[in-house]
Amino acid sequence: MHARYLPLLSLLLPLSCLDYEETLVIRPDGSATMTVEARGDLGDLADGYAVPLHAPFVPDSPETLRWLADVAPDTGSRTAMENVRQVNWLDEEGKPAEKGSLRVRAELASLDQLPRYFSPESDPYRTAYLEHDAQLTVERRGDKTLYRFQRVLRGRQQQRWMDEDRLKDRLPKEPARKLENEEPLTDAEWAEVARVFAEHFRYSAAHFAREALLGIYTQGDASLPVEASRDIVAGAAEQVGKIVTAERFRQAYAEEEEKGRLRKLAQQRGERWREEPGGFDRMADQGRETLRRTLTDQMARHGVAERVQNAVLERLEWNLAYRDQTSDLGDETLRFKVALPGTLVGGNFDHEDRGMACYEVKGKLLEGGDVVLTAVSVQGRP
Repeated sequence: MHARYLPLLSLLLPLSCLDYEETLVIRPDGSATMTVEARGDLGDLADGYAVPLHAPFVPDSPETLRWLADVAPDTGSRTAMENVRQVNWLDEEGKPAEKGSLRVRAELASLDQLPRYFSPESDPYRTAYLEHDAQLTVERRGDKTLYRFQRVLRGRQQQRWMDEDRLKDRLPKEPARKLENEEPLTDAEWAEVARVFAEHFRYSAAHFAREALLGIYTQGDASLPVEASRDIVAGAAEQVGKIVTAERFRQAYAEEEEKGRLRKLAQQRGERWREEPGGFDRMADQGRETLRRTLTDQMARHGVAERVQNAVLERLEWNLAYRDQTSDLGDETLRFKVALPGTLVGGNFDHEDRGMACYEVKGKLLEGGDVVLTAVSVQGRP
C-alpha cells in the first residue's frame, strides 16, 4: 500500500521502524549486565519506549545523555515526540541529523530485577506496551554447573478488523493501481477511494468503541442496556466516517506529494527535514479525537454515569496505545545476544558469535503468541 495513505489505516499514525539490539551478559552468580540500543529516525526513537531511560537503566552513550538534556527523560511520551522535532543536532559530516542511536545499560543482581515493561510507571497505559521477562535456572551436577536461560516476549493480540489487507481488498483495482504508481485519478475515482476509506474509518471506530464499552461489563457493571450500547457504537462510527471525504482525501494526497518534493530538496541542500504532520496525519488524529468526543457525547446522552464514562475512555486510550505498539513491533526485527557462563551447548538461537547466543525475532511473530528464546550452557570440567 502506498506510503502516502498508510497513516489512515485503522485511525493510526505512521509506523516507526527501528534497529533494536539487546545484549545480556550473565555471570556465574546469576547477576548480569544488560545493554539496550536502538537506532533509527529521531522521531521514531521518541515513540514506543524502545529504550528504557528509567532505573535500573542508565545512559551508556553521549547521544543518550544529549537526549536526556534536549528531548525528554523517556522515549515515548508526548513531550518526547514534540521536543524531538525541535532539536538541532548535527551528524558526523556536520549536516542536520535525521537519525540517531540511544544506548542504556543496567546492572542486575539477578534477572528478577529486569522490568516487565520498558515503558515507565508514570505512563498510565504502560501495560499496553511490550511485556517480557527473563529467567535463569542454575543446576549443580557433580563438578559441573548447568545454566538454563529463557527470555519470553509476550504475544500481542492483533485485532483483525484493523488489518490493512482488509482495506486493500476493498479498494477498486484501477484507482489503487494509479495510487501505487502515482498516476492522476479522475474525480469519480477520488470519490470511490474516499468512500472505501470512510467505510474503513467507520468499521474501525465501531470496533474501538465496542471494545471500550465492553470494559463496563468486564468490570461487573451491566447497567448499560444492549440497545443503548449499540446506539452509542453506531453514533460514534457515523461521526468518524464523516471525516473522510473525496475533497479532503485529494487535498491530503496533494499535500503529501508537496512534502515529498520539499523533503527531497532539503536532502539535496544538506538541510535537516523536519517532519511535520501532513493532511493524512491530521485526518487520522481527527478520527481519534472524533471517536473520543462522540463516544463521550453518546454515553452522556444515554445517561451513563461519569465514573463509567471515564472507565470506558481509559479503556479506549489503552486499546489505541496497544494497537500502536503492536503495529510498530510488527514492522521491526528485534535482535538479542546472550552470554552465559561456561560453554554454550544448546538453545533455539539463530547462530553463535564468540560464545554468545544470537537471535533475530520478527515482530510479526508476536501476533501468534509468546516468543520464547532459550539457551543452555555448561561450566566445569569436560
